[in-house]
This record gives sequence, C-alpha cells and structure tokens, in this order.
Amino acid sequence: AVVRMLLEDRYPDYEKRGLPEGIDELIGRAWDAHRARQGDYFNFGFQTGAALVGVGAPVHVFVKDVAEALGARAVVPEHAGVANALGAVACGVSASVTVEIGIDYAVDGINGYIVYGREATLTAESLDEAVALAKGDAERSAEREVTRRGAAGDITVESRVRHRNVRVAGDSDLLLGVAVTATARGAMAL
Repeated sequence: AVVRMLLEDRYPDYEKRGLPEGIDELIGRAWDAHRARQGDYFNFGFQTGAALVGVGAPVHVFVKDVAEALGARAVVPEHAGVANALGAVACGVSASVTVEIGIDYAVDGINGYIVYGREATLTAESLDEAVALAKGDAERSAEREVTRRGAAGDITVESRVRHRNVRVAGDSDLLLGVAVTATARGAMAL
C-alpha cells in the first residue's frame, strides 16, 4: 500500500487512471524477495528518500520492516499507538434524539396532539405546545446520551422541527405528524 501511494504521489496520472497492469504483482514480488532476503542474482525493488512516520495501534508491527525494504527511515512517535484514538477524541461526541408528534384527528377537526417522548407520552391541546414538549424531551434526552458517550464541559444542543404533510383535494395540506430532532455535541472528557 505504501509503494502504491508513493507511485501515485510521484506520478499523478496513476492516481487518476490507476496503476499499470501487473504493478501490484511486481510490488508483491519485491516485498516477498525482501522478506526472504533473496535477490543475489537479480535485485529489484522500490526505494524512497522519504521518512515513513507510523501512527495507529498496529504500526509497531510493520513500519520498520516496510521502511527497511524501501531504504527509508522509520519514525514511530512515542504515543503512536494511540494517535488515531486521540484524533477521534478531538473531533468530539454527538448524539441525536427524535421525538414524534401525532395528531388526534376527529370527524370535526383536531382533538389534540400526542407527543411520543423518550421520557413519557404526553398530550397537548395546540401544536405549539406539543412542539415545545417534544423539544424539551428530545433536548434533555440528547444531552443525557452525549454525556453517556463521554462528552463533558460545554454541551451544545440544537433542535430541528420537521412537519410531514400530504397534499389533499383543494390544494390544501393535511398534517400527518411532526418530528422534532435534537442533536447534542460536546468535547470528549479526557
């Protein structure tokens, strides 16, 4: 993989069109010959003046051998085994929760709204009241979930309200339901 990457970097048209046919076999044979310490009669291989810097948990298993095969210097930082994990942690944590609102229809109109929350199922007389209840439930639940996932400190919560309508006769809309989605974000506690 390192040789393929170096070839694509050196010859950008390889990145666009792909490596020439048979090059993977040639790379494999060069690697096998290096590992078997063969090649007294006929040597071939790939070399680079670049240093190979290894990060990630399994890097200690292979980076020094690969660098040696390429005539390169291997660099393994002190905390290389957890470098990828630290990068993932730096990105933060998020959690989303959706609470649905149903409409209690009657022959003569709407009787009310049903909020199917994480904490409880509630009823409301108006859509505004139902949306407020759903937002509160979704936001509290999202904040609890992002905290459970390891976030700490400043946690931000954003909500989005999505109405599901269907077009009916007379060019009017019929409300089928409402979904309130809250997304909480925070930094990972270290």
